Amino acid sequence: MKTLKLYIFLILCVSAVYTKMALGQSWEPVSRLPIQGRVEFVAVHPAHSDFLFIGANGNLYASYDQGKNWKRLIGLGGSDAKINRLYFDRDRMFLLSSEGLFESKTNGKNWKKIFRGRGKEENNVLSLSRDPKNPKKIYLGTAGGLYLSQDNGRTFQKEANELSRQLIQSIETDYDNGELFIAGERGLYRMIQHRNRLDRVYVTHAPEKFETESEVGNNPNLEISQGEQVRTILITNRPSPALVIGTQKGVLISEDEGNQWERLPLSGLRDTQILDL
Repeated sequence: MKTLKLYIFLILCVSAVYTKMALGQSWEPVSRLPIQGRVEFVAVHPAHSDFLFIGANGNLYASYDQGKNWKRLIGLGGSDAKINRLYFDRDRMFLLSSEGLFESKTNGKNWKKIFRGRGKEENNVLSLSRDPKNPKKIYLGTAGGLYLSQDNGRTFQKEANELSRQLIQSIETDYDNGELFIAGERGLYRMIQHRNRLDRVYVTHAPEKFETESEVGNNPNLEISQGEQVRTILITNRPSPALVIGTQKGVLISEDEGNQWERLPLSGLRDTQILDL
């Protein structure tokens, strides 16, 4: 008999922000959002689970009481500006936006731009994470490819592999196993940098020019989905190690580093297009 494990998820869909307390329960919407319309991202402070952050219309908002009250922290200005994500580091915060990468060493009170890409796509920063073995290395995902900083974010260079030409939606570091998981246009990749190894563990069918028979045929256990791109990644260690991905058609979970996947029930969701976990 399969044991039911308790996982707690906070997810963002096109229509609302939801919470889920257990695998067998329905998703519940979070009320009292500070804006009307579409929310662009949602994040929970890693050290304070009551602290929630959302981005909408180029503005960053914070709540320190589980979403009951909200405060605006920063606005980028401009009708096309978009805040994509907030990354919490040891002594600073990174703001990932359509206008480049910003950092704050004052808990969000002041911000400084530290990266601007070449052109609109590379300037659109979507994801960031550190190397599991070298804390000075920072990986940066943009709409125009993957970048790497080897000096703790002072300078960035574009990576020279197949991810340099893909939109990099999400990056998460698995420190326990010394791996990086990177969501590109063609699927979910597992990078083991110290072994110079890059494997695709979840395949999204892209246009034919991207696919070769050998790429899919080498691993018959890969989850293959037509048009179901990975939007976001979550790595959790409790109650047991698990890799979770949000896609255009729902949420999938793997307990063996991406070798096998299980879809979570969709009960309670008004929209299956998952934007954030």
